[in-house]
Amino acid sequence: MTSYRTKIFYCVLLVSLMLGVGFTASAQDSAGSPLLDMLARVPNTPVSRNEIYFNDRVAIEAAYPPARRLLSWAEFDSLDAGSDFDAEVWWRVWMNQSSAPTARYLVTYNETPDLLGFDYFDITQELSYGIPPNQTIQVAGSFDLDSVRTAFGNLGFEQDSSASIELWCGPSGCDSGLEQNLRERNPANMFGGDLGRKWPLIIQEGVLISSPSLPVIEHHLAVLDGQNMSLADSIEYRAAAETITRQGALLQAYFMGGESLLMMSDNGVVTALLGTQASPDAVREVLQTLLEDFETLPAYELLTIADVATETEQIGQVALVYSSAENAQIAADLIPRRIAAYQSLVTNRSLSEMLQDRYVEEVGTEIVEHPETGKWVLVISFATPKASAEQIIELRSDNTEAPEVTPPGIIFRILMQAINSRDTGWLNTATREQIEELIGS
Repeated sequence: MTSYRTKIFYCVLLVSLMLGVGFTASAQDSAGSPLLDMLARVPNTPVSRNEIYFNDRVAIEAAYPPARRLLSWAEFDSLDAGSDFDAEVWWRVWMNQSSAPTARYLVTYNETPDLLGFDYFDITQELSYGIPPNQTIQVAGSFDLDSVRTAFGNLGFEQDSSASIELWCGPSGCDSGLEQNLRERNPANMFGGDLGRKWPLIIQEGVLISSPSLPVIEHHLAVLDGQNMSLADSIEYRAAAETITRQGALLQAYFMGGESLLMMSDNGVVTALLGTQASPDAVREVLQTLLEDFETLPAYELLTIADVATETEQIGQVALVYSSAENAQIAADLIPRRIAAYQSLVTNRSLSEMLQDRYVEEVGTEIVEHPETGKWVLVISFATPKASAEQIIELRSDNTEAPEVTPPGIIFRILMQAINSRDTGWLNTATREQIEELIGS
């Protein structure tokens, strides 16, 4: 990050990593938790429950002092190696994260203030969820809402006077967010500009919510108006969120629920091992080997991956939500053994060796009970010593004598890469009966 060109290179690299990897009572109860605050604005619908990415820029300051968050694109543009130690620590931690899909807009960050009425660095937290064309971007931060209104007015947007919550829609109406207009394409607009679309925008104090889908927007309006339930009202999401935020600083997180969770119970491992053209005999042989000493992992209701930093450790966490203490305990006993025996389908290396390369000495398990929700959350922890601020700077790519420490965010990224490549056999919940049925078919 010694020049503008280098910084843009890092931005593009970060985007590539991303692409490799999509109220009322609850808002009051979640005070002090940015994650729960944001979940309190998310409709509890199948569309929203599939996959969720959370990123907290402010948490970096608490996790890696003396890190100082960049507050404007002007600060970013003037930042050179050694010019501002505290800001550079923050930047190097954040650019290494893999939970902020809006990072792709860093390549045009200097155009954002005039175009959208806020600086990209005004964002403090973001939540991205839903699968296109029903995706949503929710950003929290210090926004001058009058500037946002003026900017969107200049884009042809008008406020919908019929909505009880402030809603702005494009010149063709609130139901036109999916319409593409490549002649008006502007990649600096994170709310659909890459395809020339004009997504409806919900404006609240400190929060902007946008989606191309009008039904999705209407679900958000109903939640914000207190008429519908949010994900913060969902007992499994609340249990998971409270678990991963109870220890240290939560920098980023990922939730897998709904239909997406079904992929954790199929037998795709066979296809990954042998390919789609494998003969029936080859499939049977692999499955028969798999059945040796096989134990079924009890199905979980929600999977969460978290990046947590304490005073001394950086911890990648996998949190599985169960409705019984018995199933949580079975999983707690089984998963470490699976991890110890697991061979990555992508790298053809032992998962244990890959973790040891990142200074993870052991896999920890803990069952956290939530009496108020009736849920038990199994936390699998991959802890490694936390890099100091000085070591974070020394970890730059051109340093041939980089310190022997795990870069911030790397354990989280390894876990996310496993999810994205379906290299998660150690979390697979297929039953013995399912495998035996495949052998017999």
